[in-house]
Amino acid sequence: MEQPNKQCIKEEEKEIDLSDLVCKLMKGIEGFCDNYGKELQGENRREAYLKDAGEILELQFSEEVEMYVPTSWCRFPFYESDFGWEKPMWVSIAPIPTGRSGTPLGVTTFLDARDGQGIEAWVSLAPEDISLFETNPDLLGVDFVNPTPLYTE
Repeated sequence: MEQPNKQCIKEEEKEIDLSDLVCKLMKGIEGFCDNYGKELQGENRREAYLKDAGEILELQFSEEVEMYVPTSWCRFPFYESDFGWEKPMWVSIAPIPTGRSGTPLGVTTFLDARDGQGIEAWVSLAPEDISLFETNPDLLGVDFVNPTPLYTE
C-alpha cells in the first residue's frame, strides 16, 4: 500500500487522491486526540463539548458546506409493527430536513422493501444536484423499480 503523501493536499490540485485523503484523516485524528481529546477529559469538559457542538451545528447549516448524510433503517422490523391498525402496507420516512436557505440537505435513507427482496433508497438533494444524480453512469445500471406502495402479494 502506498504511504500517504507527506505534504497532503497541494493547493493547486483540484481532486484529492486516496493517499492524500488518508494523510489528511490521519492528521485530523492526531490533532483531535492532542487537542479536543484532552479538553474532554478536563474539568471543563461539558463547556468544551457544548462549544464544539454549537460550532458543528452552525457549520452544518451554513451556506458554505455541502453536507451528505447516509443512513440505513434496514433490518428494522417496521413491517412487523402493529399498533392496532394492522401491519403497515408501506413504510416511509419523515420529511427531509432543510438548511437555512430551505434547500434539502443531502440525506439518503435506505429501508428494506416490504417483500424483503430489495431496498428502497430515499434520496434528498438540492435541485441543482438532481440532474447530476439522474445522469450518474454508476447509477444508470441500477434497477429503478418504483412500485405502488399499495401492491399486495
